[in-house]
Amino acid sequence: MKQFVLNLLLLLLGVVTGVSLARWPWSSRAPTESSVLTIDRLRPLAELTTLALDVADVQETRIEGHVGGISAVLLVKGEVRIATDLGKARLEKVDGAQKTAILVLDPPAVSTATLDQDHTRLYAVTEQGLWLITPGDRLYDEVVNRAFDQAQHAIADAGNRQEMLDKARRQAEIVLQGFFSALGWQVSTRWSDDTLGHGESQ
Repeated sequence: MKQFVLNLLLLLLGVVTGVSLARWPWSSRAPTESSVLTIDRLRPLAELTTLALDVADVQETRIEGHVGGISAVLLVKGEVRIATDLGKARLEKVDGAQKTAILVLDPPAVSTATLDQDHTRLYAVTEQGLWLITPGDRLYDEVVNRAFDQAQHAIADAGNRQEMLDKARRQAEIVLQGFFSALGWQVSTRWSDDTLGHGESQ
């Protein structure tokens, strides 16, 4: 039910955006320009087709030695953004009379993965074995630094999960379909990695 509501909201947002963009100053320069499809007209939709996800996780990082080990537990918070590069989109089989076309898109990919330094917390650092008596903070600093590095990669990995990439595709399709519908066009979406050509959506 929540997914249906989200898809409906995205579709309505795409329609509203399409109507707004169709009324921008460029449409007044030539009476027929609003019926012409160009990739440049998609660029203002880049933010709407980008999926932003909050990431929260508990991560343990360990360094093992011959006589013991040290581990750090990190409460990870961050955000990953999965973008569809509209600048690489292309139009195929454009029929101006029937107002139909196929839009070919490259698959979405992680554009940014940001570790929230303010809300990521070091929960605990524990030592085992003879490392308990190792003087100095060198090992402590090493495991903490490694933990934060791994947290950064974990946020990017969350965005690379297949279900998240599929969700980003669906968001892009819904927004773009709403935009084209507002212009009076029927445009199918095809992803460039669909080599069999079965991935068109309307």
